[in-house]
Amino acid sequence: MVDGPNYIALAVPFFFLLIGIELVVAWRRRERPYQFADTISDLGCGITQRITLIFFEGALLLAYVLLYEHARVVDLGKYPLLAWVVAFVGVDFAYYWWHRASWIFTITGG
Repeated sequence: MVDGPNYIALAVPFFFLLIGIELVVAWRRRERPYQFADTISDLGCGITQRITLIFFEGALLLAYVLLYEHARVVDLGKYPLLAWVVAFVGVDFAYYWWHRASWIFTITGG
């Protein structure tokens, strides 16, 4: 579920810019701030995480489409205002119970 802009994705160009500045400063000082193996390892972890996320989100979308096509109880597309009300109340209801459950798990250590 997307709640707004993905700030990490928006910040990536700035990360690369700052890394470039750091490399230029280190080069002028004749220093080596990064080890090649560490850099490759970090990039590999980042790429693996993004690819895994793409597959997970694709599977989630597929599950949603299958549930919508084969298991929906009511088609609210004919009543868009009712659909918005149901969605608003439903999301609020789910968040309330998620919040209650997370608090209980925090207290009990579960």
